[in-house]
Amino acid sequence: MSITMSGPIMELAQIAYHMCILDRDRYLSSDDNNLSMNALTVFILTATALEAFINEVSFFQFHWLKKKPPVSRKKVEKMKIRQKYASLPQIFWDQTFEIEKPPYQDFDMLIELRNAHVHYKMEELGTHETPEYLSYLRGKNLLYANDKPDDYFIPTPQYCNSKAALWAYNTTCQMATRLIELSDAETKDFWQSVILSNFQEIPELYWRSLVSGSK
Repeated sequence: MSITMSGPIMELAQIAYHMCILDRDRYLSSDDNNLSMNALTVFILTATALEAFINEVSFFQFHWLKKKPPVSRKKVEKMKIRQKYASLPQIFWDQTFEIEKPPYQDFDMLIELRNAHVHYKMEELGTHETPEYLSYLRGKNLLYANDKPDDYFIPTPQYCNSKAALWAYNTTCQMATRLIELSDAETKDFWQSVILSNFQEIPELYWRSLVSGSK
């Protein structure tokens, strides 16, 4: 017996994003952003949801369709998440993501950010180079103190903020949506309802309704 997990994980990620916004009164905040360690939960959960989703789609391809993929399921299971999203659409449907462009480029950095915390390695201050994900988020204006240097002291990492959390959530929705857009008709018909239920982007200004509703 097998059940899908990407949907419930995305629900938890959305709850974590809500908690991020509601932290505006507890941490540093600006007109349209605020620090929150709940952003870490969003990063980890959204990356986990993407891994669950590609595994669910792969299970569908191997077990429910008459035409089987030209690769073994065991080989697919050994692939890392980046390889799955880059390779499996090509294997299944003869087309894939443009890996140098969004949403794959954003997804790549989300996985980098997730890995940095799930596989955390403590280092002495000033002994490490600026992580690639930090430079990437700065380039997208997604650090809380985006105009300050990387070592600017604030009580929470610059990337742990509500804007970056929203980026992670919406990147996940874009990746899942694009994956199914790449699929063939037989696959697409089944998964489109899942996308509509579980992978809908959060509007950029949605946070305002959460703030006004909490007062």
